[in-house]
Amino acid sequence: MGDSGTVRALNASAPKHAWTSADREFLGVTHRLYDIANIELTQIFNTLNDDRLQQEGFRNGLKTTAISSQVADLKRTDRGGVFQDVLSRSTFNVQNRFGELIINIEQAAATLDIALPARSGGTAATVPVTRRLPKARLDEWATESEPSMSPPAPNPVTFELNPPKRRRIVATPSPTLLKVSHLQLLSLIQIPVPRQLQMSTPTPSALGKPIPTLTVEKSTWISMIMTFQRPRLGSIRV
Repeated sequence: MGDSGTVRALNASAPKHAWTSADREFLGVTHRLYDIANIELTQIFNTLNDDRLQQEGFRNGLKTTAISSQVADLKRTDRGGVFQDVLSRSTFNVQNRFGELIINIEQAAATLDIALPARSGGTAATVPVTRRLPKARLDEWATESEPSMSPPAPNPVTFELNPPKRRRIVATPSPTLLKVSHLQLLSLIQIPVPRQLQMSTPTPSALGKPIPTLTVEKSTWISMIMTFQRPRLGSIRV
């Protein structure tokens, strides 16, 4: 009985902290935005609430176990309404709603030389959202009505190690030939005739020898007359 009375006396004289809505907002904001350990969280909390904790009898501030116990209680009981509300908000919403509290937290962390790494998955700026193309599953390609259906295979690309050499095809001239003089050829295919040739057209008697003629394949000659194109060199023989 004596020991139990001593324990009750010590508990009665021990300081107690009254958790307020502002304290729960602090815990919610720090858990929502930052990825820090409970010991660092306790140091920041004690720095921001030093005057009030001194009045409550906590000369050295709260212990880390007190902060951890409070967070665990807020997560599993109805007393965590404010805490859960902060956690349910988006990062952008939390920053706008608790801007002044965030400034105080960051200033206290800078004084204590505590880094405040952002919690992963907080915002789209810190966690880029990448768009992925949908992947077709094999079971989507086969149905009961079409059991043999399968995903389309990619087009195969084949390469010939020793490609066959191209052979040049030479047309055999036709035995039927047509003899045409130079001047007749030039006039028929509408090629300008030199002026000296237009003024004096040579004759066999004037030259004393026959006029040079071109031997042109008949089929080529007909094609030249119909299309008014120059004859191909390979089809004309002098």
